[in-house]
Amino acid sequence: MDDKQLAALMTGLESERVERTAPASLDKESKEKINKAICAFANDLPGSGEPGFVFIGVNDDGSCANIGVDDDLLKRLSEFRSTGKILPQPMTSVYAKTLNDCRVAVVEVPPAYQPPVLYNGRCWIRVGPTTREANAEEERRLFEKQQQHMTFDMREVYPHVDMSDLDLSYFKNNYLPKAIAADVLAQNNRTTEHQMRTLRVLSHNNHPNNAAILCFSAVPLYWLPYAYTQFARFDGVEILSQIILDQREVKSSIFHQIEAIESLLSLNITRPMDLSGPRHVVHPNYPLDALKQYFRNAVMHRDYESPAPIRIHWFSDRIEIISPGELYGSANIAKRHTSYRNPVIAEALRVAGLVEHFGLGIPLAEEAMGKNGNPPPEYDIGGGYFRVVLRPAQQTAAREH
Repeated sequence: MDDKQLAALMTGLESERVERTAPASLDKESKEKINKAICAFANDLPGSGEPGFVFIGVNDDGSCANIGVDDDLLKRLSEFRSTGKILPQPMTSVYAKTLNDCRVAVVEVPPAYQPPVLYNGRCWIRVGPTTREANAEEERRLFEKQQQHMTFDMREVYPHVDMSDLDLSYFKNNYLPKAIAADVLAQNNRTTEHQMRTLRVLSHNNHPNNAAILCFSAVPLYWLPYAYTQFARFDGVEILSQIILDQREVKSSIFHQIEAIESLLSLNITRPMDLSGPRHVVHPNYPLDALKQYFRNAVMHRDYESPAPIRIHWFSDRIEIISPGELYGSANIAKRHTSYRNPVIAEALRVAGLVEHFGLGIPLAEEAMGKNGNPPPEYDIGGGYFRVVLRPAQQTAAREH
């Protein structure tokens, strides 16, 4: 779209593709307005197939607000999509433009491939020039659109399963209150099936999909035989001819896998105390936060169709976390670019509070390793897997030798 067309949209007061807001400070009210608009444009209920635009620096009547549009404002706007408040994560483009002699920031939002998109547990749509909350029928219409773009975690399970194969008590009491706003749940006019379809864990035929099995089945291996995690600790530096100090296979839902494996990781960390200074300081050989980030990253991004589990091999000189499947799509470690093989699983981990901010797992892990004195992580990508190698903290190794 050229600048002339953008300017016409910016000043067109009845367009369903345009939202305007003036504050440059991005106060709470303007953030809410922008987030709701992004969600609504991504849902594209009218089915126009065209992007929506949020103009920051324009009054409601289309006149210029003359705010300062700088790099800091553009950076903050670009972060809206990855906070995890809008799920599934929408596509957005953020840029500055001078339109009709007015300097504005623009957030461009194309229609989502996999609606419905929710903001803070609510589904927002555009009705003419206004943003409002979708009703149950509108949510159903949005859900029907997603059938055209199915990832593995959204596909139905074969042989077919039904609701009785899921832990619905966990879904209703633990997961649902985190996923859907409390007052929306209080309306009590949506069935469990409707709620599960909205959260993309049920097909249009009311059959649980792969994400539902992975998240809410007590025994997902009945349908997905390699969807488990193998942990082994060795007394040495190689697998062959070594004494195995500890070995576990955790074969429950991904939420319980994470809980059980992270407990194992914590138990195996060595935490020597440095008594040389005036204060006693504990120096773990590995930072638990980094191990958690790498393991959750493996659960989120692994290839669940690969005939192999996630493997955690703990040697005397390193830890290897091996995830089935190479980097997906346009994902790039060096450029910090994330691409989601399992978007519904990613959403589920975010809803459960196991992911705070999309795209930050590896940077946060690397930061934790550096602060703890560990060497930089080593990445090995190829041969059908993604492997990260972690070495113990340097100061710990020096003290123990």
